[in-house]
Amino acid sequence: MRTDEGIPMRRLIPIIVLAVLLTGCKVKVDQGFELNADGSGTASIVFGFDDEIMEMLSSFSPDDDPLSDMTSELPSGWESADWSEGEFTGIEATTDFADLAELQSVASMVFSTEDGLFKTFSVEETSNGGFRFEASMNAETLEAGLEGNEGFDFGGSLEDLGDTFFDAEIVIKLPGEVTDHNADQARSDGTLIWKVGIADGDRVIHAESTPGGG
Repeated sequence: MRTDEGIPMRRLIPIIVLAVLLTGCKVKVDQGFELNADGSGTASIVFGFDDEIMEMLSSFSPDDDPLSDMTSELPSGWESADWSEGEFTGIEATTDFADLAELQSVASMVFSTEDGLFKTFSVEETSNGGFRFEASMNAETLEAGLEGNEGFDFGGSLEDLGDTFFDAEIVIKLPGEVTDHNADQARSDGTLIWKVGIADGDRVIHAESTPGGG
């Protein structure tokens, strides 16, 4: 297990983009956390690929699991499990945190590293005992990943890829009643979902909850 770096998203970008451009397949990347009232909880990351990409990745190395590099390079303390949803198959990596300080540590290592989806990330307890989450998206992650890999020439723009090929979401669940948010979707159980576009720029997402409620 590697303890000094986050999940190697940037190194996977050229492989994913090439597969997408050649086959018209789709990739799913979800990141988020579920928070308990005492500040503990679970952080998670999902990497999913549709059947066409899985077949193509397998054809490159028939004897290898196409997801093995992801699982072998998870930071210490993270566990992975097979994951599937609809057309996607992949892995879900999870880690538990004991309090908000530990969540911030997880975020700084994985969510908001140089390669992460977040440029800034914070979860704080409010004066009334609720919680506030705020993060700004890292617009440079994909672009830098494409430009920073020697021998890989994308030859296009991020807008060319579009939401047709990528299904990326930020998924969080705060304890209590959610009183303010700018999520794209709010489930009945309080789970909030932000749809992430690959050319979103420095978008800021937020949510706030109060004690009680569901």
